[in-house]
Amino acid sequence: MLDFLIRMLFEDLVLLFLVEVVIVAIALAIHRRYGTRRTRTGWWVVVAACLAQIGIQRLVVTDREAIKDLVHTLAVAVDDGDMAMLAEHFDDGVVIKEGYFGSLAGKEAVIARAHVVLQQNTVKRVRVGGYRIEVLGDLAKVICQVMADIRMGGATGSQRVPSRWDLEVVRTPGGWKLRRAAGEFGLGHFGA
Repeated sequence: MLDFLIRMLFEDLVLLFLVEVVIVAIALAIHRRYGTRRTRTGWWVVVAACLAQIGIQRLVVTDREAIKDLVHTLAVAVDDGDMAMLAEHFDDGVVIKEGYFGSLAGKEAVIARAHVVLQQNTVKRVRVGGYRIEVLGDLAKVICQVMADIRMGGATGSQRVPSRWDLEVVRTPGGWKLRRAAGEFGLGHFGA
């Protein structure tokens, strides 16, 4: 229930708007039924509170929103081949496990391998979705689905390749950073 309230009040504008429409309609119905000065004042207070909550929602960034932004930033960095951006968002002890990429530990080793892989292959149109985020204090576990156009080595065309990633991110003074990632390519793991 608390998770739903946080999502409604601070993360999902459409859900907040729908709930606020219902609240304003109820306040208006009460005012129309009784038509007193107090109900009119109450209606305006409800409208002002709803507008204030929309403003608050735009200003507050929850942990889940920050983590989604981190994952999106990592996807854009892979799409652009931006090693500096990747390095900035990796924890020093980052561990990557994936069939093609291999299993690597340490920021320098992961960045070096990523640079080689992205030089040999082209990754474009990276899209991330299907987030499941569980925040546990300063640690969060993320499961997401990624679609990307990948052209392997000297191939002439690219293929739209789905993958599923299990991520572990950690809160640092500089924001959330990737600590561990395990990826599986193909359709067999979607919806799991």
